[in-house]
Amino acid sequence: MSDIKYGYPYPAQGYYQGPPVMAPPQYYAAPPPRREPGFLEGW
Repeated sequence: MSDIKYGYPYPAQGYYQGPPVMAPPQYYAAPPPRREPGFLEGW
């Protein structure tokens, strides 16, 4: 198939797994918004 054209079993796929791991960090950024509710409490 096309895979043979590259000469390797799409090693990029392994690299793809890397980006997904970086995605979780984004979730950590979501926690900050949690502070917003606190602001309301200060009201």
